[in-house]
Amino acid sequence: MRCGAYPDEESTGAAKSRSRAVGTDGSHPEELAAETVGTLLAEHSGDDHPPAVAHQDHQQAGVVRAAAARHQLHHVQVVPAETAALRLLEETGVLGDHRTGVLLDLAGSGLTITVLGRSTATVLSRTRTDEIRGDLIDELIRDHQLDQHHLGEPTDPFSHYQRRRLSWTL
Repeated sequence: MRCGAYPDEESTGAAKSRSRAVGTDGSHPEELAAETVGTLLAEHSGDDHPPAVAHQDHQQAGVVRAAAARHQLHHVQVVPAETAALRLLEETGVLGDHRTGVLLDLAGSGLTITVLGRSTATVLSRTRTDEIRGDLIDELIRDHQLDQHHLGEPTDPFSHYQRRRLSWTL
């Protein structure tokens, strides 16, 4: 889970977004997000801009807001991940004068491509495919490393079977 983006005043006085990646075991990520925001608020108590937590969907936004309320964190922004990414791309100058931004999210189970309208910060288009996925890329890299003898063959029978089975399906 990524959380804890906060504006940071540089010597020029221009606000820049900073983020902190926080690992979690997945049991209660909303609590971890709230605790992280509390830490950020304490570290940056004089800032004019509150920290923001990026969410993936409405359900996640709701549980993060509830956790922030339980921790009495009233100055927290909960924003869609796309909005946070668009703001970061704008602040770093990556978008230049382009009117749209494209986000590629390669996860283990598939690839999501999102086109964002810059002026409205809205999703113009989104598509997802499972034909390209992180797990498959990992497998291809591993198999290549094994074929080139940069890695030793798996010693357990299940891994060896999985590798042979995958080569039949690719």
